Amino acid sequence: MKGAIRNTIIAILGVVIIGCALYGCVALYYFGGFAYGTVINGTDITGMSVQEANSVLVAKRPYENISITDINGDIYTIDMKTIAYKTDFTNALTDYKKEHPLIAWGKNFIRPQDERITPDIDFDHGLLEMQLENAPFMSSGPLYSEDNKIEIILTDDAGYQIQDSTKDMLHPDKVLDAVSDAIMNKAESINLVEAGCYESKENPELESKVQTLYEKISDFQSFKLTYEMGETEEVVDSTVTSSWIALDENNNFLTDENGNLILDENAVKEYVASLADKYDTKNHDRTFMSTSGKEIHFKESQVLYGTTLDQAAETKALLDDIRSGETNIRREPKYISKAFAQGEDDVGNTYIEINLTEQHLYYYKNGSIFQESDFVSGNMARGTSTPQLFAYVRNKATNVTLRGVDYESFVYYWMGIWRGYGMHDATWRGKFGGNIYKTSGSHGCVNLPLNFIKQFYPEVEVGTPLIMFYEPEATAEETEKAEKERDEARARADAAEARRAAAKAEAEAQAAAEQAALQALLQQQQQENGGGEAAAPEAVPNPEPTPEAEPAPVDTPVPVE
Repeated sequence: MKGAIRNTIIAILGVVIIGCALYGCVALYYFGGFAYGTVINGTDITGMSVQEANSVLVAKRPYENISITDINGDIYTIDMKTIAYKTDFTNALTDYKKEHPLIAWGKNFIRPQDERITPDIDFDHGLLEMQLENAPFMSSGPLYSEDNKIEIILTDDAGYQIQDSTKDMLHPDKVLDAVSDAIMNKAESINLVEAGCYESKENPELESKVQTLYEKISDFQSFKLTYEMGETEEVVDSTVTSSWIALDENNNFLTDENGNLILDENAVKEYVASLADKYDTKNHDRTFMSTSGKEIHFKESQVLYGTTLDQAAETKALLDDIRSGETNIRREPKYISKAFAQGEDDVGNTYIEINLTEQHLYYYKNGSIFQESDFVSGNMARGTSTPQLFAYVRNKATNVTLRGVDYESFVYYWMGIWRGYGMHDATWRGKFGGNIYKTSGSHGCVNLPLNFIKQFYPEVEVGTPLIMFYEPEATAEETEKAEKERDEARARADAAEARRAAAKAEAEAQAAAEQAALQALLQQQQQENGGGEAAAPEAVPNPEPTPEAEPAPVDTPVPVE
């Protein structure tokens, strides 16, 4: 009996010893790493070293950015790389390992559980502050200051506006603290309103006072007028009318005895003067780009064409419009003289160019050369040269007798320019263009071929801009270029003539072939009819154009100014 008990005890001790040995062997197996069944933050790190476990945990849940929502609902995102963000579990893992020796692995085996540890977090606070300073929400509204107030300010694009910098003021320091805390907690987003980063100051009495004044200003600057300057428009809106409210020396708004804002009439007058500076062209220095590509300069005394605003009349009209209470008015300004076209370029795209150096006239219509011709201008050798002018067609007449001290000439078509100068036909001339004008020119008028002016006269309206000029002397390079262009033009003309000749020859050959075929057909018909002659078709001659009858001369001289 005793022997049996002893054997049982020995067996039990053996099992215990073997179990302890096995338990110890398992513990020793994970020596240097974490014990069997160690789960941290949802990751099994059994047998891993601290460094290995740290790498796995950092990679398991990377923290890449944080989204910041401002009071307007706009979102700004900061990338963690830009602020040198780092996560490290080393200290937490080391502490955990000390608190959970390898020999305690059995506890994990019996009751496995997921342990939670917090890493060390580090980032560059200076870089974060720089990111926040440059964030859009830092400039989209007022920043906190004790000096912030509600006031009326003059803007560039909307006239006077209320600016209230006492509402929803953003605290930069609070933003930095709130975002830093969110990053330390690895938050993926933060709302600045919910984080308490905005603050407002209330001042009902001041707000009411400012609002009452602004309503008067808003009513004043609601006036709108659109000037129609041809294809261009000048708009008088709040950006303009805001400058017409009278101010005192301290830039405070002036009001009358009834508390109404005062209109600064001098400011209105100055505005009209600025329009005149921009759009007045008559009796102002001008430049013109000729067909030959040269820039021609005209002195103000040579500029007879153009626009002149009636500043006094327009100032009065504008003041009347403002006081009428009407708005959204559209009209032209008042003019002393009105050009053929309106706008900054009041020549437009229909005009006459008279190049006195080339002795050639171009009539531009809708931007393209519509008609052109050589001419003869004033005799330079005799001192009756044609003046350089930026003018217009002043009048038109037909069947006119021109009289001077030593001449009397009948012309069919007259187009006056300035004083006694004009354009007319010159049937007494056989040639036009070239250098005729230098020694055998006119008394100052522009002599044109009759067959040209006959077509030109009905196309041109009175008032059409007319630019008459001498070109500046060309450089050797410009002369060479012009000669090259003329040679190329002649070559193109010769090629065109050759094509026309070839086409004519081809047409004549085809006509001859058709005539031969017709003769063969007639002979065949004659034979079939027993030798009788077949009737040939009657040839129809090409009709000649009927020349227009020249208008009969009448003794109707053009008044000379």
